[in-house]
Amino acid sequence: MKTINELNNEQVEALFEEEFLIGLTIDDVVFTHETLDHFKDAAGKHWKFETKTEGVTSGGLAWVAYTKTQTRKGEPREDLHVVDLGTRRATYRG
Repeated sequence: MKTINELNNEQVEALFEEEFLIGLTIDDVVFTHETLDHFKDAAGKHWKFETKTEGVTSGGLAWVAYTKTQTRKGEPREDLHVVDLGTRRATYRG
């Protein structure tokens, strides 16, 4: 499995394009140390969302995606994609 240290900005952008058909720039991505399990736990306890999907990229990286997610009351609903890059997670909301 590759880690964040082995992926450059263009590879992270390409990952989202290839796996989720999301065209973005690296400035649209937020990196966090929170684990996928942390996202799943928070979603199960506190978030409102329509659907949850989990999988593995063609490169072997685990991911989870939520549609129409609302993490806090009053916030707009957005899709959330989280990809596990080893030492960090790459997240995109939109």
